[in-house]
Amino acid sequence: SMEKTLPARGSHPAGTFWFYQNWDFNTLATIFKQETGQGVFKAFAEHLANPLQLEDFGMEHTFYRNEAKKSRHPAYLFRMSGRDMARIGLLYLNNGRWKDKQIIPENWVKESTQPFTKELGRFNDRGSYGYLWWVSDGVNGQPMYFASGSGGQRICVLPQSKLVFVHMVNTYDNNGGRHEQIIDLLGLLLQAKIAEPKTKPYLVEYEPQKRLMPKLVKVNKTVLSKYIGKYRHRFLGELAVDVVKDHLVLTSGIGKFKMYPISDHEFFPEDLETSVLFEKAVNDEKRFTSVSILNENRKVEKAVFYY
Repeated sequence: SMEKTLPARGSHPAGTFWFYQNWDFNTLATIFKQETGQGVFKAFAEHLANPLQLEDFGMEHTFYRNEAKKSRHPAYLFRMSGRDMARIGLLYLNNGRWKDKQIIPENWVKESTQPFTKELGRFNDRGSYGYLWWVSDGVNGQPMYFASGSGGQRICVLPQSKLVFVHMVNTYDNNGGRHEQIIDLLGLLLQAKIAEPKTKPYLVEYEPQKRLMPKLVKVNKTVLSKYIGKYRHRFLGELAVDVVKDHLVLTSGIGKFKMYPISDHEFFPEDLETSVLFEKAVNDEKRFTSVSILNENRKVEKAVFYY
């Protein structure tokens, strides 16, 4: 959709028109490496992940996505946990300071979260835009700036309430959260914080759904080698399967995923929570193709790879 609506190069003088497109972000990573000599992932690990003591971040959860036919600038994808995202928000809430150290200059935090344009086109419901931060007109009358990711991922910072709000969505399962839904939820949280308590308030215990890791088995490397190859998926494009240190790794357009064996032909990819089955192709046309099996709610139930 961005390609279809992208204005022609040179159709607007610099500084007079705003248009949201992903390639602008990609170009920033190229500029960053050109000016610093360091890749964005290594810089993130050294200057943010380490001092912020991120608990779940690892370089194996970073991924450069190249689309050479569209751009020479790769996208740079992170897989991060909610608590690590919250640390990023808390760093900004504290004006770039973490414990007794200034991680990001305070003046940069203030400048980057200021509104620079309010002509947001199809994003007009978001308020305005700073330097990669969206700057909201307010939630329940409180100012807010937030980082927005695909499908409804959010890091929201509300300085007046000294609140950081992280919203996560399992986008691997075709889920998504609309902006207005997220704002409504945040409004309820703010209301709960300032509302008068009931006469006899009580706590309701919350038990989050636990991720159940299936029982794993050991699979011979000779068996694993049968599945190596590049598979074609109707919607996801090319998916590559390889063997790394005696286990299968799935490489997709959104990253690399280690696959844990449930049997000699069924695997459980980390984070995806959707089993992958390998089946012998009945003919050459079906060989090295992949299909997603959906349930009645159009959620991905499993994926089948024909080798």
